[in-house]
Amino acid sequence: MRAHINLQVGNSMEDQLGGEVDLGRSGVVVPDVGLGGWQWGDKGRWGFGTGYGPSEIADAFLGALEGRGRFFDTAEVYGHGTSEQVLGWMAARVPEPLVLATKFAPLPGRGGVRAVPEALRGSLRRLRRATVDLYQVHWADRDEFDIEALMEVLAGCVRGGSVRLLGVSNFTAAEMLTADDALRARGLSLASHQVHYSLLHRAPERDGTLAACRERGATLIAYSPLEQGVLTGRYDPRAAQGAARRVTASSPGGCGRGSLPCST
Repeated sequence: MRAHINLQVGNSMEDQLGGEVDLGRSGVVVPDVGLGGWQWGDKGRWGFGTGYGPSEIADAFLGALEGRGRFFDTAEVYGHGTSEQVLGWMAARVPEPLVLATKFAPLPGRGGVRAVPEALRGSLRRLRRATVDLYQVHWADRDEFDIEALMEVLAGCVRGGSVRLLGVSNFTAAEMLTADDALRARGLSLASHQVHYSLLHRAPERDGTLAACRERGATLIAYSPLEQGVLTGRYDPRAAQGAARRVTASSPGGCGRGSLPCST
């Protein structure tokens, strides 16, 4: 897959891809490359509806399925819910089982952890699912969302059957361990931690994130592993700085059919 996220099992970026990953040793097995829907429906940042649209998204989705693609990641804030809605519509038309992941956004003013059940119901409705395979906290906000209290509510979602696995994203190593400790006290554990990780951005190797994933058996999910095209040869020195991150099928390192911006 060209528009993708990478999954690491506590290993460094040099390890070869091409296999499968057991998310957090949970028994939920996915390919080690997945498709992310960051740009799907986002008009402000990515220009949805002008440079690309639903047909290009469908092309990217079908291109993933033609490969090994069974793991798809989105978030409630991507396109203000449009990404989840589009992914749910397409996934419902695929006969084989897919593993879907989304994220809860701990936005200021949502009312703290009380916002989780309603947010989850909204995500499930848009994804057309009774259960989401991986439900992640998009970032940590200790001021309004105490981590231990948040994990308690999320553990209840697992017990209630609306969530299979729990993960975090953009947490520090210490915050991740706090979350995992809170879940383990309730008989669960973190399945994953999704962070920015690539050959050019190797902070997880230095800041303790990768070590924490190894210690706890959580899968490190790397977003922007190709640095939004920088590592694909997508840009050349003549390209204007700050130009829109959009390519066509004929562009070097392009996403394939259509002009869907890469989730790389």
